[in-house]
Amino acid sequence: MTIIPAIKHSVINNEFYIQPPIIAVYIPEQLSLIKEILDMVFPWKESQLEAADLIFVIDKSVPEEGYILEVGMKNIIIHFRKYAGSVHALMTLKQFVDNHKIPVGSITDYPDLKIRGYMLDISRDKIPTMKTLKQIVDLMMLVKMNHLELYVEGFPIYLPSFPDLPYETPMKRAELKELEAYCFSRAIELVPNVNTFGHMTKWLQLEKYRHLAECEDGYINQGYPFPASTLNPLEAESLELVHTIITDMAFSSSARFFNLNGDEPFELSLGKSKSVTDKLGTGRVYLDYMEKHCQTVRNLGKTPMIWGDVLVNHEELLPDFAKDVVVIDWGYDSFHDFDTPAKAYHENNIPFLLAPGTSSWNSFASRISDMIQTTDNSVQAAKAYQGLGILMTDWGDFGHPQSIIFSYPGIIYSASEAWTKTKDFTSVVSWMEKHIFFKDESGFAKRIVDLAEYSKLEDFHVPNQTMIFASWMFCDPDPNHLLSFKFQIWKNALSQFSISLESADKIYALLENTRKGLENRSLLETREIHQTVALIDLCLSMNLMINQHHCQLERLINLAESIKAGYENIWLERNKSEGLQSSMTRLEVLLAFLHNWEKL
Repeated sequence: MTIIPAIKHSVINNEFYIQPPIIAVYIPEQLSLIKEILDMVFPWKESQLEAADLIFVIDKSVPEEGYILEVGMKNIIIHFRKYAGSVHALMTLKQFVDNHKIPVGSITDYPDLKIRGYMLDISRDKIPTMKTLKQIVDLMMLVKMNHLELYVEGFPIYLPSFPDLPYETPMKRAELKELEAYCFSRAIELVPNVNTFGHMTKWLQLEKYRHLAECEDGYINQGYPFPASTLNPLEAESLELVHTIITDMAFSSSARFFNLNGDEPFELSLGKSKSVTDKLGTGRVYLDYMEKHCQTVRNLGKTPMIWGDVLVNHEELLPDFAKDVVVIDWGYDSFHDFDTPAKAYHENNIPFLLAPGTSSWNSFASRISDMIQTTDNSVQAAKAYQGLGILMTDWGDFGHPQSIIFSYPGIIYSASEAWTKTKDFTSVVSWMEKHIFFKDESGFAKRIVDLAEYSKLEDFHVPNQTMIFASWMFCDPDPNHLLSFKFQIWKNALSQFSISLESADKIYALLENTRKGLENRSLLETREIHQTVALIDLCLSMNLMINQHHCQLERLINLAESIKAGYENIWLERNKSEGLQSSMTRLEVLLAFLHNWEKL
């Protein structure tokens, strides 16, 4: 029997506790929230101690999130110190139950890392429904994660101080409070998250805030023009704006942490702040600006968190850096070095998290090897240099076309490794089949993992993306640009990612194998996998066409039209309507390319 995360210590014999139809449970007064969790494990009723089948015992000798689970022939005893330990024990028990039988024995278990987190991007078009978010939280609880962040830039969350922003279907305060309570009962902390420096594009596109940009006319990155994305750190109005955003985001959150992000201020030192950064240094200006926001967070009674991509390039500032700010170092490719920054933070007494990725973004189906290796490397470094833990990231770049099901392997594997390191990914597939897809004959878990191997069949590794995804990534959605201009930019970009016929044949074979047997279209997962296969097929075939390999144009038009026909329904099964049209724009541009191929 596979238990995820793996158990630290166990002594199991060949006898079994036979689960009664309704388990009598003794619940200490301090454990009232556990009733909601018990409902998810087995039928039960509350009982006095002397008549109980399942007994919860407060035990101060148990580690903070740990538990001792004792299964006897006549009853089950759970020793716990904190509420989280009781939840974790029930999640182990839930996995142990097999046909109403539970192996007799004793289990002692506790996590290696204090924070085992997941961060989901809700700002790049997809805002999950409450139902979807609760499903994610339940999965996190099952694998004993304890920290959730919803990444925010732009306007996916309603801010009362800014009632006139161009919201579509944002999350409201009531929804956030409902989600926080749902997380709390499952021993998960919902941590406020909002970007405060870079990634401010949507704010700076509004006339009211345009003057706050470091470079109001935008900037050039690798030869491509981008709109303004970074605030001018020297502008008092920038500080006032962010202060109000932070205050709105924190409102009545009970979380201990607040993630200010502050990553990728691409234009810093290129515009209005140049004279000061030339004098003081870019790193000093960055830290002085972020420290002001960290103080706002402290005043709200929370611990600030920021990304480390700027800080790690200015190690001379580390000795003087605030020792109460949690720094998060991210890396999404197998070769990323987590050890160097982890060692530097440790030596300077700076608390830190390390952030691998599900690698589902920029890929359609995930880059499974990069996910596994970044998870292994981050967990190893966090443990070696006494980090707080890891934060598994899940981004939504370029329209968030990937389904959440392709993030499941990364969520589960990172939770497993952060609790007890095993480097055993093979067990994840069978575990997913049983606990996520409930032994469905379609083999969803194996198909998801196998499809995520497609990047290994490409001609070369591309950092933080796949070659095939370039067809989608470099598709310009701007309605103000001529189709001929978009096509030329797209063509030039794809020439750098030319896929060979040999690699293409292997990927086509993988796609065909994935399709086989997936016929029950009433299941959402079936439709999501079919759509993912179709997107990979379309973008691979268009890559071949643009690089002078023959493909049937009519087949690709029909394929793109079929993707478009189902895109909305699949999207709305799990997400709000906001961002749907924005995401579909790239598909519509690809269709326009196909319809005008001979002319372009």
